[in-house]
Amino acid sequence: MIVKPGIDFWKRLGLIGPLMLINSFAYMYLNQRPLSEPVMLPMTFIDHALPFIAITIWPYAALMIANVTLPFLLERREFRAVLIAYAIAIVLNVLIWSLFPTTFPRPPLPEGASISEQFYRWLMSLDQPTNCFPSGHVTIPAVLVWGLGVQWPQRRWWMWSLLVVMSLTIVTTKQHYFWDLLGGLGTAGIGAAIAYRFYYLPRTQP
Repeated sequence: MIVKPGIDFWKRLGLIGPLMLINSFAYMYLNQRPLSEPVMLPMTFIDHALPFIAITIWPYAALMIANVTLPFLLERREFRAVLIAYAIAIVLNVLIWSLFPTTFPRPPLPEGASISEQFYRWLMSLDQPTNCFPSGHVTIPAVLVWGLGVQWPQRRWWMWSLLVVMSLTIVTTKQHYFWDLLGGLGTAGIGAAIAYRFYYLPRTQP
């Protein structure tokens, strides 16, 4: 267990919790009240090639759960670096959502009675098809996986592979364009690069 019981847990929650709330509030506000008319992006080959798969709503939802759980697996130095990258990536996402709102042409909701389809319909009822680019569903898990990869470099490739596979569920749930996945990785990459260069790297050198 990386986080010590008691004070470390609550201290970390007190640091990352406000960022999560700011991100969620900004997303939901702009999702319901975009500052300008949202535009559609061109579909890619991958958007056309990947069909709607209702059951992938579960790994899609797991990406949200990862945002809450993964920070507590990090050592203190990696956690602080992730916190900086997280804040930078959130600012970039909110700026893009504000200045360049996008929308996705969702297909009709599935009418089946399976638990996956019911959960999908419920989740869609909470979320308008806007604020697509970049995908926050990808940005924040990518920042966290970056931090875990720095901490455990020997596990980096399988963690990134898993993230890429899970991130494709934003396409198979028809919530996002493939462009949104790339955009989410992009803002995460910018945040991670800045945090690594100006915070993490100076603390690892003699």
